[in-house]
Amino acid sequence: MSIQPLLPLVEHAVAMCAAQSRVGFDVRPALGDVQVAADAAGLTQALVVLLSHAARCAPAGAVVDVSVQRNAATARIAVSGVADDGQTLRMVAAIIEQHRGTTGFSHPDQFYADLPLAGPPRNT
Repeated sequence: MSIQPLLPLVEHAVAMCAAQSRVGFDVRPALGDVQVAADAAGLTQALVVLLSHAARCAPAGAVVDVSVQRNAATARIAVSGVADDGQTLRMVAAIIEQHRGTTGFSHPDQFYADLPLAGPPRNT
């Protein structure tokens, strides 16, 4: 694992999914630089699986919201329109846990992945 800026990984995963999707994606980036210790390929794989799942769950023409937020010690990636599908989400969770992160639902259809920030926490 190496220190990676998170937003380019998210944007790359969105671009991969958008090219083959019948829905749109709206990415809302965090203010400031958000870096995490990550295996770029593994984290991108988890994001593609999650975003593809959200796209499959959404009706044609819908917009899947993707946000990147910076908290005190973590970065949160939140994706709207995610149905609770155990197998898909277990795969995503397993990869996020390899990055010392956690996953869950913050709303009935909004799935999140929290990853520890790289380096010391900064005041925001």
